[in-house]
Amino acid sequence: TNYYYVNAANGSPSLPFMSWADAATNIPQAVVQAEADFGAGTNCIITVTDGVYLISAEISLTKPVTLVSAGGRTNTVIKGAYPSSMNRCLNITADALVDGFTITNGYAAGEGTNYGGGIYMTNGTIRNCDIAGNFASNLGIGCGVFISGGMVSNCQIFGNQSNLGKGGGAYVQNDGLVTGCSIFTNNISDNVGTSGGGVLINESGTVWNCRISGNRSRHDSGATLNRGGLLANSVICSNIGGNGLGIVLSYGGVASNCVVFGTRTTGHSPGLWVNNGGLAYGCTIRNNEAQYGVVYQNNGIIRNCL
Repeated sequence: TNYYYVNAANGSPSLPFMSWADAATNIPQAVVQAEADFGAGTNCIITVTDGVYLISAEISLTKPVTLVSAGGRTNTVIKGAYPSSMNRCLNITADALVDGFTITNGYAAGEGTNYGGGIYMTNGTIRNCDIAGNFASNLGIGCGVFISGGMVSNCQIFGNQSNLGKGGGAYVQNDGLVTGCSIFTNNISDNVGTSGGGVLINESGTVWNCRISGNRSRHDSGATLNRGGLLANSVICSNIGGNGLGIVLSYGGVASNCVVFGTRTTGHSPGLWVNNGGLAYGCTIRNNEAQYGVVYQNNGIIRNCL
């Protein structure tokens, strides 16, 4: 195993950054070196000491390296340079591991590229991180994290936002997995269609054992499943908006063993919306209030729910 080190305060960085005395002063330097050294059978582990690491371009992980903080998420921050620079924080296309950071102030811009304000991933694992305060431009997708494969585990995803976007906290597809996460206070503003203010699962993807709360969009501000996917063993509560504030199953998807509570709206369906397919099974819908009905069902299945 090769070990690399990063310390923003080091006064004498020296390649190949393989001791604290020679540590790189920024994360991209160490990533470039580790990926250059990576080979079959070689593990490369980059350890980052406490500090705020400002980046003006996204960090791309294209090899299965490990990027880990020494002091945990509250002490080690990867911070984008928005608004002076419009870049997301991380782009992960390999089976890499990122463990123990706050990922913040990233920005995904441009039509067709405004996916994943904080993180864009098609592979790999993010765990023990705070993904917070990131942005996507108009019609952005996955303001906090865009997951098209790979796993996000034991993270907090909060305070991310877009205008007219989808998936304020997370957008999950292509068998991506979000597990053991808290997804809260994300915001899709001025939205007029379905969006998933907290999380949107598109066609295939799983959200498991998560808490989705206090997210905001004009409609569908909790968890939305579009044409497939699985939402299981999760709590959805106190999301804010018009219709469909809890779980929305649109043209497919399965919600299993979830609890939806504490949502009030002058619209309808703050608990459960099942439209043109989809299955809600073993869910508890309680203490929600609406002017026109807490549950909506049209050509879908609701089974063993309370």
